[in-house]
Amino acid sequence: MVNWRRFLRIATENGVVLFLLVSILWRGGKTLDATWLLGGVACAVTVADMLYRRRGETARPAPALILLGFLAASVLSYLTSAARNYGLDELIRDTALLLLFLWTVRTERAERNDPLPFHERVLITIAIATVVACGVGIAVYVLQPVNRFVGTFFDFRFHTDYWPNAWAEYLLLAWPAVFWFLRRFPVPVRVPVFGIVIACFLLSYSRGAALAFSGQIVLLGILGIHQLLRIQRAQGVRTALQKGWSVLVRTLLIGCGAALIALVLFGAINLLRSRFHDVESVRAKVTFTAQEGRSSVDERQEFFAAAVQLIRERPLFGWGPYSFRFVQPRYQQSVFATSDHSHNAFLKIAMERGIPAMMLFTAFLFCVVVGAWRRIVEGAYSGKSADDPIFHSFQPLALVSIAGVFAHNLIDYNLQFVGIVLPLWLLMGLLIAGAPPAGQRWGGVGRWGGLVLSFLLMAVLLREGWFLAVSSLGRRAEARGDPESALVFYEQASAEWFPRDLHLSRAYLLIGLHRYPEALDALDRYAEDNVEDARLWKMRGDVLQQLGRTVEALRAYDEAFVRGKLNYVSIARSILESLLAADDAAAIVRRKPDFDAIVDAYADAILKNAHFIALSGNVEEYLAFLDLLGTTYPSAIVRYRELFSRVREHAERERARLSGRDRGYLW
Repeated sequence: MVNWRRFLRIATENGVVLFLLVSILWRGGKTLDATWLLGGVACAVTVADMLYRRRGETARPAPALILLGFLAASVLSYLTSAARNYGLDELIRDTALLLLFLWTVRTERAERNDPLPFHERVLITIAIATVVACGVGIAVYVLQPVNRFVGTFFDFRFHTDYWPNAWAEYLLLAWPAVFWFLRRFPVPVRVPVFGIVIACFLLSYSRGAALAFSGQIVLLGILGIHQLLRIQRAQGVRTALQKGWSVLVRTLLIGCGAALIALVLFGAINLLRSRFHDVESVRAKVTFTAQEGRSSVDERQEFFAAAVQLIRERPLFGWGPYSFRFVQPRYQQSVFATSDHSHNAFLKIAMERGIPAMMLFTAFLFCVVVGAWRRIVEGAYSGKSADDPIFHSFQPLALVSIAGVFAHNLIDYNLQFVGIVLPLWLLMGLLIAGAPPAGQRWGGVGRWGGLVLSFLLMAVLLREGWFLAVSSLGRRAEARGDPESALVFYEQASAEWFPRDLHLSRAYLLIGLHRYPEALDALDRYAEDNVEDARLWKMRGDVLQQLGRTVEALRAYDEAFVRGKLNYVSIARSILESLLAADDAAAIVRRKPDFDAIVDAYADAILKNAHFIALSGNVEEYLAFLDLLGTTYPSAIVRYRELFSRVREHAERERARLSGRDRGYLW
């Protein structure tokens, strides 16, 4: 007779492992469908766990209530968000990860005699996926124009969607799993395979990831020293020295061999790429003399400062999930220096969800890391014996993985990738599973609470998934030039909680059809969720201008200027046009310093091609603005004409250089 409990358990565990593999290999999980699938998997395993898990196996992990508090704070932040049209996907992802974390703890703690324990299946999957991703990435790096290694963290549909920093962060998480997996293979296999992985890490040219990797090596060394001290106390100095010397020599031989192979492959792969495309200079990256210069450092400092200021303004619940891109531009100091996040995981949480949420998440991470550290140092971790080398057990290596990821997230943020965040939370669950259970007192609450949470999550997924499907039909109709059909679909999807730019798209189409009152209604609907978006105010000003309401249009343009003056040069031009239409001579003279500041900032950005602005339509917007300024302020016409010529010539050179670049050989 089939044991249905065992069958359901095995199917559930293998389903999670399979989804883990897919999330890593399919665009790194950087798509909405990956987030929706993550939520569906979390709901399915939680319900299945309720069916096959016996009541005595539901002990509550210590940080469960902390996580629930973090989730509650996140929900309150979303309900009070300044950008509620975005952020629901982040709540879905966090809820799914919480459910999978709790399920992982219960799964790992369950006593059974599987030939391949769950934690080994997770690490083997990460290791295999990493090697496969390296193979795919080599082909992409050699044959495509992207100048940094991205593995499988790319979207072939868009020429800008390559994520080398996310790939580097993934390898910070994955290399310990590869190292652990390769221990069962002979040295002639172990060394070159690990060398390939390290070479693919180096080819990402990620300076921050390189620093985090160095920290991981130091952490692993410290754990090894603690192990030797423990052996010395138990078995004496001589035994500790003998074992330590043996492990040190073997590790150095393997590490140095892998490093040598990595350096050889780094040069060889770059040499092969040079036959098709330009190769990034290592010296230029290290000395900050590459094309982006110090912009990556300077802009991060700017993001950090803006996040701190925004935290001060809303310390309790923050501005809402995914709100940084809309509220940060008011503190922006250079053209296009904006981002979806503050490039620091803890600042992101505090700014978007409030200081209490950040403190709860930090407390959770503290429970995971400090608890794992204590058990590892005391030798209370799995392995054939406590005297085995530290890297023969998955717990020390999992700790190294987690530490590397969060170290990198101090200067960057890539936890929106399901291919990174899913294995990260699984590893944290596996580490917590090694702690003593917190008891059965709250076991039933956790059991039924998780089930209720999964049903709520599934209801949100089904409701919003339907609207997302309908709105996607509208976007396809819009793309093929059928505005009437697009508007029908957008109207059907207008009740969704996660509309993103749907109402802006409606307004854009209605403006094109000269249905201005309806366009204003669509913009009013967008403003109900997000008044911080500069695009809203710019479009409102355009509609009001068409309706002859110049004074109201000017007020809308001023709101847009405050929120996006360094991202949309067209806002400044619209303000000047409105002032000319209103024949407000005093205001025209008074606003000239503002216009000149925008002119100088954009000229500098275009001449440096910051964020590839010289390749965009902003150049034409800028040139039109200069023309208008020249006729409005005749005394400065010589300066404006000189800038006009310099900018146009530079943009033409940059565009010619781009058009002369070799095309990709894969797509």
